[in-house]
Amino acid sequence: MKRWSLSMGRAILAGMTVFGSLLPIGCEKTSDPVLGQPPPRPKRLTVVTPHNQKIRRAFQHNFSAWYVAHRGTSVDFRWIERGTPECLAYVAETARAVSRDDPRPAPDLMFGGGIADHAQLADRGHSAAIKLDDVLADIPTEIDGLPTRDADGRWYATGLSSFGILCNQAACAAWSIEPPTVWQDLAHPRFRSWIGMANPAYSGSTRECLLLILQQQGWEQGWATIIRILANTRALVDRSSVALHQVETGVSLATFAVNFDGMALAAESDGTLLYLNPPQQTAANPNAVSVLKTCADQQLARDFVWFCLSADGQKLWGLEADEHGGFGETLYHYPINPRIYEDFADQLALQENPLKQGFGVRIDPKQRAENAAALLPLVQAACGENHVLLQQAWDAVVQAGLPAAALSELTALPFDEQALVEMGRAYEAAVPAAAAEMLAEWSAAFQAKYEHALALAR
Repeated sequence: MKRWSLSMGRAILAGMTVFGSLLPIGCEKTSDPVLGQPPPRPKRLTVVTPHNQKIRRAFQHNFSAWYVAHRGTSVDFRWIERGTPECLAYVAETARAVSRDDPRPAPDLMFGGGIADHAQLADRGHSAAIKLDDVLADIPTEIDGLPTRDADGRWYATGLSSFGILCNQAACAAWSIEPPTVWQDLAHPRFRSWIGMANPAYSGSTRECLLLILQQQGWEQGWATIIRILANTRALVDRSSVALHQVETGVSLATFAVNFDGMALAAESDGTLLYLNPPQQTAANPNAVSVLKTCADQQLARDFVWFCLSADGQKLWGLEADEHGGFGETLYHYPINPRIYEDFADQLALQENPLKQGFGVRIDPKQRAENAAALLPLVQAACGENHVLLQQAWDAVVQAGLPAAALSELTALPFDEQALVEMGRAYEAAVPAAAAEMLAEWSAAFQAKYEHALALAR
């Protein structure tokens, strides 16, 4: 065994000094460790996230390696995995409980979810403002009309994703059912009982797909599409991962999916599964990160956001796994930095460039917010306790040959669009008891419609 010598120690320290001089702009270097002393204890970063295991694993591995190189300390991650709406609820609950004894860990960051979700965190006072000027030079301030950062630095978009359909094309072939290609296909009678779907109250990806349908088709036509999709759904599940697994196993034939989940599953399926963006019916949506006021180490959390927006983080999002040299995961995200598309064009996992080409739908943030406020309670009223009755009415309408009167009664909204906007606002602002009462009234209205449609069909 070789013994340490003074000259060897000096050589190592000299090498560390040279390495430290190569730090990226905006990152400070910690003091060189003293030989013979134990390494510093790892830091802890608690992150609430809707992101899948591949994304969590890749960012944990690569950020921790980056932090060791630039700060001299490793990082242990504590992941709190929830659907996007549940992430927001978790942040709010732990913010209220921070002064009390509470077994749940307070998060440092929320990583993932759309800009509307992170704007909500900021508006409710849960986000901490951070400055990242040195890493934002190449990143546009908006993409397709949507901002990429909060004016006060309370959230930052780190990448882009789209929303589409995951289908089991092998199972479709076995049942002689033509696979879907557009949103309206999921509403076709051939998919009765074959659609897997997560409750949009718990699944951000399902919520965004439904909002894209409304954005593109408007409330009258869009709701008719949505109610038929709900009628084709066997049961609403509580997580999008459950709906995706149903398609994997052939229990369902198709479901809504965010592109990075759908593409990863399709790539691993040997052709059984197919993910697609409905042509001209989806959009590139920024997904974001926020440092939270419950953060225990704001500099550590800021470093994580800095890493996500740096070239290392952007390559991790966009390049094939064997190209970025990371943790062996292809994450199927669209980078938000234009230079990645220019410098690594042949190494990208996704060839589309949403910074230059649209996907068909241009999101109106104000309209989206109004639609979202009304959509979630409407889905609950239409397809909560009324789901079996909805399925029975839809079956009867289909068996009767889709007569116009019965179909219209089944798919038409019980309220006009202006009333929907006002109802959504009132529901959001209502205390729980009042919200429950409103929901009961809407459920009764849908029950009456389904019973009438059933009678007309028969």
